Amino acid sequence: MTPYIRKGRPWNDILSAEIFSMNSCTNAATQYSPFEVVYGNRPQFPLSTPPDLHLRDIPKDIHVYLKQMQQKLNTIRKEVQINVEKANAKMVERVNKTTSSLKLSVGDYVYLHDEPTGQGRKLQAKYTGPFIVDNIPSPHLIKIRDPENKRRFRMPAHINRLKMAYIRAPQPQPYLQHVSESQSSITTVDSCKFVIF
Repeated sequence: MTPYIRKGRPWNDILSAEIFSMNSCTNAATQYSPFEVVYGNRPQFPLSTPPDLHLRDIPKDIHVYLKQMQQKLNTIRKEVQINVEKANAKMVERVNKTTSSLKLSVGDYVYLHDEPTGQGRKLQAKYTGPFIVDNIPSPHLIKIRDPENKRRFRMPAHINRLKMAYIRAPQPQPYLQHVSESQSSITTVDSCKFVIF
């Protein structure tokens, strides 16, 4: 649909056909089409062969028909649930194979991988931060926060986008201290050592 919207084509004329196509195609995860999950039958296309159904096979009592259809729908939806769980397990296994082996704990400093945009993005830094690990809801999702509160993160970041940031603690004493003349002479004498062979 995107090419039609960008080029100004009458996309609303083909919208109904696109929706019918999406509802009729078999889903890779569920192994059923949405149409079949809802109605219990495959959709009938103009060129499709008519179903092998005789009038004598249709139950005369509507309650019997509804009961059979409900059993059929329950069977389809149970299979859909099993297929979705299998597909999710495969997806998790595939993602875990490429997951970073980074071991994080709450309070660690990390850098976040961001895709630079705009002009000169090749020269921009790909990592921003450092940020603090605030919470670890799962082994693959890390909740981070900005120590300066300049940036807010609503969603946790995937561990593959993070790398450890080693932040040096500030030196508690100032680098330059005022030294009196008496202390400097003592320091000079103490620092000189003579070795006699």
